[in-house]
Amino acid sequence: MRKLHFVIPLGLLACGIAQAAERSHTLVFYGLGIGIDGQATVGPLSADIDVPLSDILDHLEMAAMGSYRWDSEKWSFQADAIFASLAADQEGGQGLTRTTLDLDQLILEVDGGYKFSDSLELVFGVRYWDIDPTIKLRNAGTGDVIATAGGGNDWIDPLVGLRVVAPIGDSWTFVARGDIGGFGVGSDFAWHATVHFDWHTSDSFSLLFGYRLLDVDFEDRGNNGLANMDMQQGGPAIGVAWSF
Repeated sequence: MRKLHFVIPLGLLACGIAQAAERSHTLVFYGLGIGIDGQATVGPLSADIDVPLSDILDHLEMAAMGSYRWDSEKWSFQADAIFASLAADQEGGQGLTRTTLDLDQLILEVDGGYKFSDSLELVFGVRYWDIDPTIKLRNAGTGDVIATAGGGNDWIDPLVGLRVVAPIGDSWTFVARGDIGGFGVGSDFAWHATVHFDWHTSDSFSLLFGYRLLDVDFEDRGNNGLANMDMQQGGPAIGVAWSF
């Protein structure tokens, strides 16, 4: 098994965003430095993914992230989108081969929420994954391609979770959210957790500082395109929110 190293900045930072007083709409633009650990299998080729957080920008080709949240007294709605394109390679055993991985990843999430109180909310929704990897095995000396496998896969995971909001003084809010999903509908199982502190710099703007983890175990027994992905992603997050 060959070991690959790459990092993807992505996130679901708005999975729990603090709301400014009397504001019902919030837009968030954010980035998340992610370390990844796991394995991906495309056709006959597999790649171990071992991502140190220190390599955040080394292999990133393009990324875009944003979210929207609407709040009423008892209900909420949230939409989140992340796209990232990456490339990475790693030398194989005894320096004879080199494994190259190109990965495009799109994650879309749509949630509803029911508020038991100002501090506690039930979250339910779906998370859409579109993963398109290509793995190439090359001769390290000549660069010739020995084997290649490509083709993406997409799936939808239902999810359910809780979101907790705790004000800290007049200018700060602590937010935590956790959810589980998949249940064999899309992935076999997935879970996600986010915590962040929001600093309200004005009535309309906030800065967000946090950390999140997302774990997914997906298997396509038809072995078409992406056949297997067992991966955990996590890292620090920072964003800016506009409430209106």
